[in-house]
Amino acid sequence: MITLAIEYVWVRVMKNQYQNWWTIHWLSEFQARWAGAGRAWEEGQVDYEIGKLERADFDGLSGELVGKLFDSNAHPFYRPVLVFAKLNRSDCQTIRQWFQQNESALMDLFNGHLSKDIPDSLKDILFAHSVKSFYCSCGCTAEYCSHLCALIYKFLEMFDREPIILFNYLGLNFSELLPENIRQSLTRPSEPLLSLSELLTALVDRIPVDNKTKPLNGEAVLGLLENAPSYFQVLGSIFRNEGNLLEKSNLNLIAQNCLVNVKRIVRPKKEGNLSQTCEAIENNAFTFIFEDFESRLVALNTDKSIKVSELDRKFLIEQGLMAKPFDSSLRLLFEAAKLITLKCACLPLIFKTEHPDSTLPRLLWMPAVNEPGVNVFLNELFKLPDLLDIEKRIDKNSLKSVAVFRTLANKASTQMQQKEEARRALIIYLIAQFITGLIEHSTDGSSIKGLLSAMLCGSDIRDLEGLLNSKVTAEIERIFQILMAPYVLTLKPVLTVTEAPKNDVILNSQPRYRVDFGLMKESALLNLTQKNRSEQSAFFIKEISKELHLARYREVAKAFLNTISSLHQICRSISTKQSAYVSDDLKTLQSFLLDTAPSLMMLGVRVVLDKKYRKFIKPNFRIRALQANEGRVISFFKNMDFKPELSIDGKPLTEKQAQELLALMPSDTKEPVVVNFLDYLVELDPQEVGKFNELKNQVQKLNPFEQLKSVISNNWNGYGLSLSQEIERNLSEILDVPDIELPKSIQATLRPYQIVGYKWLMKNITHRMGALIADDMGLGKTLQVISAITKCCEDHLLEGKPILIVVPAGVLHNWGDEFKKFSPSLKVKMRLGDKFWQKEKVDDEAPDVILTTYSTLTRHFQFFSEQEWGLVVADEAQYLKNPSSARSMAFRLLKAREMIAMTGTPIENRLMDIWSIFASIQPKLLGNQKNFINDFAIPIEKKKDPQVTENFRKILTPFVLRREKTDPKVINDLPQCFIQNVMVKLTPFQAYLYKTALKDCLDKIPTAKKRSKGFLIIRLLAELKKICNSPSQFLKKNAVEPDSGKANALMELLPSLLNQKKKILIFTQYRQMGLRLQNWIEKKIGERPEFLNGSVTLAERNKMIRRFQNDSDHRILLISLKAGGVGLNLTAASVVIHYDLWWNPAVEQQATDRAYRIGQNKDVTVYRLICEGSFEERIDQVLVAKRKLAENVTVRADKWLGDLSTKELQEFFKLI
Repeated sequence: MITLAIEYVWVRVMKNQYQNWWTIHWLSEFQARWAGAGRAWEEGQVDYEIGKLERADFDGLSGELVGKLFDSNAHPFYRPVLVFAKLNRSDCQTIRQWFQQNESALMDLFNGHLSKDIPDSLKDILFAHSVKSFYCSCGCTAEYCSHLCALIYKFLEMFDREPIILFNYLGLNFSELLPENIRQSLTRPSEPLLSLSELLTALVDRIPVDNKTKPLNGEAVLGLLENAPSYFQVLGSIFRNEGNLLEKSNLNLIAQNCLVNVKRIVRPKKEGNLSQTCEAIENNAFTFIFEDFESRLVALNTDKSIKVSELDRKFLIEQGLMAKPFDSSLRLLFEAAKLITLKCACLPLIFKTEHPDSTLPRLLWMPAVNEPGVNVFLNELFKLPDLLDIEKRIDKNSLKSVAVFRTLANKASTQMQQKEEARRALIIYLIAQFITGLIEHSTDGSSIKGLLSAMLCGSDIRDLEGLLNSKVTAEIERIFQILMAPYVLTLKPVLTVTEAPKNDVILNSQPRYRVDFGLMKESALLNLTQKNRSEQSAFFIKEISKELHLARYREVAKAFLNTISSLHQICRSISTKQSAYVSDDLKTLQSFLLDTAPSLMMLGVRVVLDKKYRKFIKPNFRIRALQANEGRVISFFKNMDFKPELSIDGKPLTEKQAQELLALMPSDTKEPVVVNFLDYLVELDPQEVGKFNELKNQVQKLNPFEQLKSVISNNWNGYGLSLSQEIERNLSEILDVPDIELPKSIQATLRPYQIVGYKWLMKNITHRMGALIADDMGLGKTLQVISAITKCCEDHLLEGKPILIVVPAGVLHNWGDEFKKFSPSLKVKMRLGDKFWQKEKVDDEAPDVILTTYSTLTRHFQFFSEQEWGLVVADEAQYLKNPSSARSMAFRLLKAREMIAMTGTPIENRLMDIWSIFASIQPKLLGNQKNFINDFAIPIEKKKDPQVTENFRKILTPFVLRREKTDPKVINDLPQCFIQNVMVKLTPFQAYLYKTALKDCLDKIPTAKKRSKGFLIIRLLAELKKICNSPSQFLKKNAVEPDSGKANALMELLPSLLNQKKKILIFTQYRQMGLRLQNWIEKKIGERPEFLNGSVTLAERNKMIRRFQNDSDHRILLISLKAGGVGLNLTAASVVIHYDLWWNPAVEQQATDRAYRIGQNKDVTVYRLICEGSFEERIDQVLVAKRKLAENVTVRADKWLGDLSTKELQEFFKLI
């Protein structure tokens, strides 16, 4: 009873494994014959699944299905046999007659399906006594052994797939019922396996040549695959789940594991000591050769000192993973292979070798050239200059051994197109070698269970050559037929998405689409449409299943459908129903085209779409800016009305159309839906639809300046804008620079870029927009502003009101001199001192221009704020960067028709710097401080948002003009400026002081409050700077001799520079350090340099400058950074030395530009003294980052030192 129960359970289990009725029916009839089989079923299944049954052959004469089952106890194997009963003539005739009368059932039988309409009487003939007897060579005393059960499993698998084999086993041959042409089609041999050359040629043909675009650099090309999807899931379904004659391994799982293992090893590795072999690789003293009939890549050392076996493919992969310096071409290809493998965008393809002695196919993991991203990637890779001579890395004889590469071995060949195609094939081949090598290197022996898994894992199978028969090759070809079909078959797999024909569309329903799968000639793919399929020889699944002359392609089509059925419900439906998928569910189609179609393309399926289905469009929500009926609120711009607008594919919708589209969104859905609207497939997101309704209220609340910023940047809260013609004209007025004549009384020849700057200033003054001229230091901002002021006075544009210019004290007289030089007709007066207004005579003529300083303005803000100014100019406007300072508040109290700011460094440290300037010249443009921080400062500084950065640039465009000296379009006759960092070592005493000061500070920080912590760090910063400068400065003692590394380096540098007849500027931020340098330099060279610092009077200051500029005996000028860092013209100097570094790079640049500016006719060299290993070296790294701040308005959000932890502070300040 137990045996019968076990038998019943296993038969039931077997029935559940099969879905086709004929297999289940055969099992039911067989059950009675196998009573008492017991555990043989279970043991037989194990034998079958682990691959003990190597083969099963049918002998047509004897009717025997003979198995060959290997076992550790068998010598050499067991031989189970099933003997099928031959049908008598009468039964054969009965069956033939029925199938002749039922032609569709005959076609179904040849297409792998046994009709259920077959009469019961015929079922009895076919199933009741199909097996006459059975036996096994094992000698088992039981009637039924596990070996026979394993053979039954094999028969059931074949029978379930091909029911016609039972008819063949019973002696029935139905092929004679078919017409002659169809019989020939069925017996015609399949397409032969491609050679390596043929396969590479087929792959190259799939990549269209694109020579229109310029080549990218290697890094940009490698970046093309960064956002490509992963095809790991696809590789889990490329092989059939059925067994094969070679091994019982799960090939899909092995394929996936191959790529998972690669991900594990593709990580940065530490380089070890270089061996002789590694040195050969690094010196490029090797060339590539092909081995194992071109299936393996190895390297040959050119001096023969290293054996080939030491440079096999595994070794090359190891070198690549350790980032050994291959030459640029090999490195590119190795990195390309890594990227493709990590994206699983590669396929295991087989090929026959080009040697007559070889019969065993070889395998390489090739890039999936049909995948769209890989296709574009390879196209760009082909164009890289580093790969234009890649064939030089390959041994000439190896190139000659492969037909497709031979033209590369012939240097005399003039067939450039063939050479280019061969080079592309070689690039694909080398990438395939690296991909396969990565897989081989990452796979351990446990993954290899047989020949197929060995091939997939990249193992060397050359030892099996000649030991396996042709049936093994045929089985390998069958297993890989899905992967090879796109390149081997005459008819190519194709999937189409078209509008459903009228007979497929339900009355009064939404328009429907139809998805078909089939096979088609390559030449017919170009003009494929729904109406001319038959004319183009397109055979879709319905036709394939019915047309007998397509039977040889039926297996491929079914295998393709079986492979892709797991990828999407549309594929599953086509596979199950064996007919096209027709539906109106556009969301399903969208997911299919976006997520699944690329996977199909990767497998080589051509996806052809009607134009309508090539893209799903999201409606674009944007704002329409129209001229309002009311008057102007902003003096230079029309008042506007903002209205939300919908557009599809760039075409705006009317208000009625927009409402109709939004009405298609179901009210109860929270997920996006796809609708058919105006012959577009439109994706509607319920959240976006809700936002559109909210826009109507939000845009009505915008103030005029918010509207203006949106129009200039073409952006409001992420929404684009469309402008009416009136608004576009108004925008052009404030953006375009008009042609304005220079003032007649100006006595200067302006450079072309200065004329543009003058016109730009006049445009902004005329429109009363406010202006920030931010030209690089030394480009002549002063002359441009004086020209604009002169024009305003000549043409009476300021209604007779005076002009106020506020400047740093150090450049006040320089401004006066410039007016006398360039515009002597203007009356200019200076306002200085505490009682300057009392000195004016009653009958004095009113001045055109008043010059004053920031300190005077701050002290006497009431006097200046009571005046009505026609124009106010703020020179060195970075003085206003602190909005809460008395200076800035005093400046904002000024009442002026128009304001101009001048600075070469509009952003010194933070984005708030430029807000502070605009708070004075155009207060409403950038909003209040809080909104500016939230809208711009945080997104740009901390989040590095490129879109916000670009919007900010656009907003500033009409109000800011900046040109740089380094731009040849601006100035092309300025000499070069060379910057050299001079790294100096601290003396032992300096190092001792440095470590002591650092330790004292760090000991106090853990217990300090946050505010106190900040003061401690500022104090530490000052102390360490002084220690780096001079221990005597830190200790407040006198030093007769230079006592620091910097001072010694400076003393060594000066004599050689002076011998070259150069004049030198030396900047330091400390007055006490400057005084020490005066004494040391005098003792060193016998000449005491003058020292321009904050204690020097204006008169004496001007004398110092004139002496340095004009007197050859005054060769060195010491300058304190703050006192002389701006406003001075010192072009006599050709050397600038920064003795210590300021935290702000803009301050350092301003100091350098005292010498490097217009009027300089010599190359300028800048020396920056930096203490090696100290915090000054880290400061320099911060300065490099901050320089990008002003260039890109992309401010680096460096941590303020007060926010750093004690450990971070120690890392920043410690000596290295």
